[in-house]
Amino acid sequence: MNGGCSDDGFEYFRGWLIAQGATVFSQAVNDPDTLADVILSHQRDLPEGDFECEEILFLAQHVYHEKTGEEMPSPHRLKYPSLTREEIHLITDDVAVAQACPKLWACFSTL
Repeated sequence: MNGGCSDDGFEYFRGWLIAQGATVFSQAVNDPDTLADVILSHQRDLPEGDFECEEILFLAQHVYHEKTGEEMPSPHRLKYPSLTREEIHLITDDVAVAQACPKLWACFSTL
């Protein structure tokens, strides 16, 4: 999806995923391949970059400013657990990706 991504691109993808709602989000966390059903149900043309929603990441700050007229206090940054390279299950081999997420692979393997 999105032809791979940078750190910022992954954040924007997470914004898109959040915008899909709690059910889609939870299903995708448990089984990323369920995103293929979401994509196909919307009959998207599957262009690269279509699965981003940077705006939602700043929604709280925007609403706070509109309601108070002030800037929202600086948010605390999320702290992610430290992981070793061995603990990260990163799949980069095409065959392994196709096996792990066959429906998503079918949607995006030709991009």
